This record gives sequence, structure tokens and C-alpha cells, in this order.
Amino acid sequence: MRYNNDSTPSPQPARGILRSFSIVQHNSLGSWDVFLSLMNSISQLTSPPMIVALQDPPVRRGQLPSFSTYKCFHPSSPKPRVAFYVHPHLLNSVSLLPAASTCSDLFSIDIFAPEGFFELQFTRFRIINAYNLPLKSAPFCTITPPDLFQDNAFPTMVVGDLNLHHPAADPLRTFDTM
Repeated sequence: MRYNNDSTPSPQPARGILRSFSIVQHNSLGSWDVFLSLMNSISQLTSPPMIVALQDPPVRRGQLPSFSTYKCFHPSSPKPRVAFYVHPHLLNSVSLLPAASTCSDLFSIDIFAPEGFFELQFTRFRIINAYNLPLKSAPFCTITPPDLFQDNAFPTMVVGDLNLHHPAADPLRTFDTM
């Protein structure tokens, strides 16, 4: 136990708890140039992000690009629309389980840390990566809200390009009905 200035006991954080890690989310626009520019700039940081969540990554012959310092996880699809690039430092300290989806526009990873996350008792943390494309007919999007915002008993983060546009954000923009 530690004591603060009030002499009230405060719990000592357990060793090995994953206190923080950074996540970068970016739409690569299907461009190798955008992907390489992003990953090269990330690699020059003194503290690189542990997870890079990409939407619309470039794909050549069914393969996503690799980058020397990251391991790629993506849906098994001829043209995956989302991917995670995970730094080896994170992979060395946690267990990671890709959670497949029937949709190439949605992919999740579950990260397990036996000692817990962020000084909380949760040992599991899910990150959902989505690339929501507009459709011309109902349901008008490739991903529905229940797909994105699941009711989980553990912390969940949703990242992605949801392609949500509202006239209030850009009143001079003309929105078509598709």
C-alpha cells in the first residue's frame, strides 16, 4: 500500500499492467504513396504508436503491404478494406487475437493483458476497425450501428472512417442523395 498526503491508503498499481499505448487511425485512400508516407513518418518517431489502424489500405494481388517494424492483421478477403499494423513491443507484452467478421469492411482485434489494462481490472480490450461505405439503397451503409457498437462486458474502442456527413459540419457543401 501507498499513502497519499491525506494518509488515506491508496492501492499500489500491480506490476505488468499495460498503462498506456498509442493508436493511430488513418485512411490510406488505397494509395501506396499515402501508406508509405504514413509508415515512414511513424517509424521516425521516438515513441512509435503500438497500433496503426488503417482504412482502405493499398492491396496488390490480394496482399497488403508489409512494413519492417509492424505485423499486419486483416480480414481474409481478396481486397480487405481495413487492417491493423501492430508494433512488436506490444506483441511481446500481450496476447492478441484477431476477431474475424463476415465483412471485409470490419475487423477487430482483442488484446489480452493478464495483469489488466490502464490500472483497471479488465484483462481484455477490443479495438474495432471499420470502413463504412455509402450504399445507394437501404441500409445505405455497409456497416450498421449494431455491428460497430456492440454490447461487451469489457472495454471496446471503435476506430475508422465512418463516412458520416452532416450538412451542419460543412454548410456550403452540396450533398447528393446517391
